[in-house]
This record gives sequence, structure tokens and C-alpha cells, in this order.
Amino acid sequence: PRGAVEACAEKLQQLQQAEAPAATVVERARLVIEALLTALTALEPRPHGADPDRSLSAPSLVEQLLARTGSLRFAHEDNIAAPTNAGAGGALPRPSCVHGLILGHLLSSSALHGVLEELL
Repeated sequence: PRGAVEACAEKLQQLQQAEAPAATVVERARLVIEALLTALTALEPRPHGADPDRSLSAPSLVEQLLARTGSLRFAHEDNIAAPTNAGAGGALPRPSCVHGLILGHLLSSSALHGVLEELL
């Protein structure tokens, strides 16, 4: 599973360098992310007595993906002034396109709601 997260992060980094229209890059990124997250649903729920290594749990792997892609921005994101969301502590930066795709799929897939709840 860690290898799949690494492969996904590497593919997203390759897309960052792609010289393609923004819509194409975002669509390819969405497909890569959705494939990984869908595959992670096979890891949950963990059966009783399963390997206690939490680093292999779906929430941990999603956390690793979020960490690996934290600074990743696509070229079209640079062309848009990143709006901020007012929060209690001031302005919060807009999430990256990649993080938006990850969170969007976690929200839209009922099979991944448990993973999302564990991340919160």
C-alpha cells in the first residue's frame, strides 16, 4: 500500500511538469487520485486480529498522500490569485487543487466516509 501512495505522489509530480491544458492535467490527476483512494477501500474495515501496523491503514495512507502532496501546485494554480477563507485566526489559504481532489473524492464516496472521519 505504501508503494501505491508513492507511485500516486510521483505521478502527480509528473503531472505538475506536464505541458498540457489545465483541464487535462486536472482530469488526469483526478483519475490517479480516485484510483488510489478506491483501492484503499479494500483495506477498510480491518478485520479483528489484523496487523496492528496503523501505518498501513487507509487513513494513515491518505494522511501520507496529503503530506507528500502538500506543496504540489499545478501551473494553472499560479495563474489564479488564491482566495482565502476567513477563519477564527485570520485568513486561511485555499487548498491546492490536488488536496481539493483528494478531499472531494473522500466526501463523494460513501465507502470512504469512515476514512475521512478518522482523519478528522
